Amino acid sequence: MKKLLIILLFCAAIVSAQDKVTALPFAELLKVIPSDINGFSLTGKPDGMNMTMGEMSYSSATKEFVKGEQVLKITVNDFIGYVSMYQASFGMAEGFSFEDADTKTYLETVDGVKSLISIDKKDKNTNIISGYKDRYLVIIEMSGTTNEDEVKAIFKKINLNSLP
Repeated sequence: MKKLLIILLFCAAIVSAQDKVTALPFAELLKVIPSDINGFSLTGKPDGMNMTMGEMSYSSATKEFVKGEQVLKITVNDFIGYVSMYQASFGMAEGFSFEDADTKTYLETVDGVKSLISIDKKDKNTNIISGYKDRYLVIIEMSGTTNEDEVKAIFKKINLNSLP
C-alpha cells in the first residue's frame, strides 16, 4: 500500500510539474490575419487582448478593413480546448441548413475547416464562424454583401496552418 501511495504521489508530481498550455499572445494571432485583402484597406490599429484566470487562458486578435461602404472584420480567438464543444455541435448538426426570406445559414467545410456560414439577405451581411484545432475560433463578419464566395475566399487567406 505504501509503495502504491509513493507511485501515485510521484505521478501527481510529474503531472503538476508539466507546463500548462496557455493561449497564444494576441500579437501572434494578429500575424495569421493578412493586412492586404482584396482591395480592402486596414482601418485603425489591429486590436487584441490576452486573459488568464486560474486554469483558463484566452486571447483574441482583430483586424478591421473597409472598401467603399463595405466593412470587413476578422477575429481569431484562442480558447485552448473550449472550441471542441463548438465543433461538436457542428458535428451533431451535419448537413444543417436554414433559409427563409431574410436569412440563409448552413454548414460547409471551407478550406478544410468546418464552418457555419450565415447570410443576412435583408441587411446584406455575411458571416463565417469556424472552429479550428480544438482551440481557435475564427470569425469573419462582412457588411454590404450576400456573396458568400467572396467571404469564403477571404477565409482562405487566413494563415491558419501557422498556428500550433
